[in-house]
Amino acid sequence: MWKPSTIHGLLGGAAYAVLLPASIVIARSCKDRKGWWFTMHWVSLVLAYALGMIAVIMGTYLRDNTSLKHSHKIVGSVTTGLGGVQILAAFGLRPGQLSSLRRVWNVSHWWVGRSTLYLGVATLVTGLAAKNRKHPWDAVPWYVGLAAILGICYVITAVKDMTDYLRKPVIDAETRLEMGIKSTDVDPLSPLLAARHIPGQGYYNPQPLLQASSPL
Repeated sequence: MWKPSTIHGLLGGAAYAVLLPASIVIARSCKDRKGWWFTMHWVSLVLAYALGMIAVIMGTYLRDNTSLKHSHKIVGSVTTGLGGVQILAAFGLRPGQLSSLRRVWNVSHWWVGRSTLYLGVATLVTGLAAKNRKHPWDAVPWYVGLAAILGICYVITAVKDMTDYLRKPVIDAETRLEMGIKSTDVDPLSPLLAARHIPGQGYYNPQPLLQASSPL
């Protein structure tokens, strides 16, 4: 039978090392999969918050008065609080797409989510250190596993960003001149391409000068 402290740690690990990173990766890299990415994003976020909340409740009954354990409880409580803010903002305070506040909400949502992930990792690290303070090397496999999961998430987002970038059209100097695009412009066609992306068929350029009939 697992000890309460072990169950507490597994719940926190599932919340902050699996579900929360998955939620961010889905929102960051799967928006071209219309119809399911948003559902998977909020489901994983809500599950992460629920497991994190259960872990916090269990943690209040675990008796350990060391300073490291105290720090772990503080960071874990703040992390869970930020998770609650994310859910409240997503379901109750999200402005419409055409609202002037939508950009502010987007940036806030992104960075609160990232901050929650960073603090979630800190919660896991301090928890492992507190549990294995007498035998620190016993926590090394868990640290390696946590680093591997976060590394996989990073690789997924990096590969997705790179493939999206490579799928954009290359505009030669002559075409840029005809279209009035300066060489210093950054991604001048990105809004147009985003509007004309067809899943499974790639990007279609809406500009006649770039042969709109040919998929890129």
